[in-house]
Amino acid sequence: MGTSIWIPLATAAVGLLAGLATSIITQRRADSREDVRWKREGLARREQWEREDSQRRLQDRQQAYARLMAALYAWDDELRRARADPDIAVSLNDRSELDTAELRRLRAAAREARALVDLMAPEPVRELAKRAQTDREGFGTIRLEPDKSVDPAKTAVAWTGVREGTVLLREAMRTDLGLWGMVENGKKQAGG
Repeated sequence: MGTSIWIPLATAAVGLLAGLATSIITQRRADSREDVRWKREGLARREQWEREDSQRRLQDRQQAYARLMAALYAWDDELRRARADPDIAVSLNDRSELDTAELRRLRAAAREARALVDLMAPEPVRELAKRAQTDREGFGTIRLEPDKSVDPAKTAVAWTGVREGTVLLREAMRTDLGLWGMVENGKKQAGG
């Protein structure tokens, strides 16, 4: 009779141990799957944040580029207006250069807009932005004599340099923003 009690106890102990082992193994597998899921979700979240950050940086560059181009265009308009003014002598400073309050304001606005571009843009865009600004400053300082007419050839050459620099800057900005492919695809779709 003594041996018959040990068999059910041993069987119960083995069953209990097997149940505990199964429970522990199942819990570890569940924990492992949960860890994998959390890692996958964390990676997906980080990738999403990186995409959103990249998108924000792109939008910030777009806005900085748009502000600079708008400032340059406004400056261009005032430079052309000041040079076309029949009473240009009033706009000249002591060094016979165009110097009006409006031109000074527009030059300052362009410098301010360029500061953002200098902060965000790649080197080629920064160099072209600097060139665009110095070209305009140069155009405004082509020597003008109040008593003499302006040499149209000299003015035309300087203005062509300003416009070519603007085109190069705009192309570099589009390339940096990834817009060339979109522009080219749009032309192909419209043409064919």
